[in-house]
Amino acid sequence: MSLYGEVQREVLAAILQREHGVEARFGEVRTARTERLTGVGHALEVKKQGDNEFLATIGLRVEPVPPGSGVTFELECERGSMPPAFFDATEDTVRRELARGPLRYPVPDARVVMTHSGYAPRQSHMHQKFNKAMSSTGADFRGLAPRVLATALRRAGTVVCEPVHRFVIELPDDAVGTVASLVGRLGGVPSGSRLTTSGIAVLDGEIPAGTVAALQRELPGLTRGEGMCRTEHDRFEPVREVARDAARA
Repeated sequence: MSLYGEVQREVLAAILQREHGVEARFGEVRTARTERLTGVGHALEVKKQGDNEFLATIGLRVEPVPPGSGVTFELECERGSMPPAFFDATEDTVRRELARGPLRYPVPDARVVMTHSGYAPRQSHMHQKFNKAMSSTGADFRGLAPRVLATALRRAGTVVCEPVHRFVIELPDDAVGTVASLVGRLGGVPSGSRLTTSGIAVLDGEIPAGTVAALQRELPGLTRGEGMCRTEHDRFEPVREVARDAARA
C-alpha cells in the first residue's frame, strides 16, 4: 500500500474495522523510493545472432526526462516493418518492466525509443500448418524485451531517489537551535527561522521523508510539548546518507 504518513494509516485501519470488521496490523513503514536515469543507454539484440533464442529483433534506447514526465515509448524504426501486435507486445513489456529497475525500484520517468525491429514472417513447411519454430509470435517480443531493456538501463545508469518533504515548524524561540540540530542529524536542511508578531518562532526547510516520523516523535520533548510540525511532499532527490539510527530510535 502507498500511504502518505501516519494519519492515512490510522484512517485506513479505522475504515477496515468499521466497514469490514477487520482489525488491521501494519508492519514496518518503508519509504517509497524510485530510480532515476543518469544517462542514455542503448541495447540491441538481433534474431538468430549471438545467444538470442527468440525470433525477434529489438533495439531500445532509454533517455532521462524531467521528474513527473512519466514513461513514453516512441519508434525510430518504421511502423510498417512488422505487425502492430509485435510493437504493442514490446511496449507493454517495457512499461511493465520499468516497475522494477536495475536497483529494484520503479523507474517512473523515462523516454524509451525502439530503434530496431525485426521478425520472422508467418511460414510453415509445404502443406503443413503454422510452425512456431519458423515464425515470430508476440511471446518472442515479450520474452526478449526485458533483456534488451535491462541492458539499456544498465548502460544508462540509474540512481536511487527518495522523497524529500518541505517542513514548517512552529516552536518556542529558545528551542530553535536544538530543533535545527535535530533536523540536521536526520539529514534535513533548515532554510531559516523567523519570529512572528505573537512571539512564536517558525523554522522551515527540507528533510528526507524517511526521517519525518523521527522528527515528529522527538519534537514534543525538545519544545516542552509546544512544537507543531507540518510537512508536504516536494520532490525526489538521490538518497543521502543520514543518521538512520536516529530515525529508528
